[in-house]
Amino acid sequence: LLPYMVSAQFSVEATGNLRFGLQRTFQLTSRLSTFGRVEYDTNSAQGLEWLAGANYTLSKNLGLITSYSSDYGFGAGVSFRF
Repeated sequence: LLPYMVSAQFSVEATGNLRFGLQRTFQLTSRLSTFGRVEYDTNSAQGLEWLAGANYTLSKNLGLITSYSSDYGFGAGVSFRF
């Protein structure tokens, strides 16, 4: 955990490939939050990958999520927390 509540991840695979990522979530209201993630991978063709999206909480365990990824494009779905 870095300053400003930014999460960081660093990993080295057995083959020697490196991966570094940063992630941040912003709680806009009690039910709506946005998130963003950027990741650099030495094994990826593009090298830099990013994702941004929003999450809307319907109930304690159920929510709606939508996101856009630089690799996979737009996506939406239902999230379940337990």
